[in-house]
Amino acid sequence: AFHPHAGTYVETPAEIDELLRRTDASLVGLCLDTGHVFYGGGDPVALARRERSRVRHVHLKDVHRDRYARALADGLDFTAAVGTDVFAPVGSGAIDMAAILRTLREAGYDGWLIVEQDIQIRPNSSRQPKVDAKKSFDFVTATLR
Repeated sequence: AFHPHAGTYVETPAEIDELLRRTDASLVGLCLDTGHVFYGGGDPVALARRERSRVRHVHLKDVHRDRYARALADGLDFTAAVGTDVFAPVGSGAIDMAAILRTLREAGYDGWLIVEQDIQIRPNSSRQPKVDAKKSFDFVTATLR
């Protein structure tokens, strides 16, 4: 499955659509990475609905809307934006994760849900990856019940 990724050749909605249009759906599926789709300017809920038959893998990743807007305004590249903690625990950012999970369930998706949160841990960092991972896990578990 193809994985669109911020800061690469296939990042924007137009680039994702073009790749999917040019490839055989029976041969090339989609790794729906919610955070990268959003970061590239797309709507991950709309993409999940439109391409539900091509979703083979799912990476759940959320984005702090204010930090994302600031990263764009400041012209930061993707790696620098990660350094500003642009990604949020799943369910606490700008992406409608409940709608993503509902759409996947309605489409009959029965694969793995990979929970991600790209971070850069620096010396003396106050980041708490285990706390964030638990928040994400708790959100996904509660939403799927």
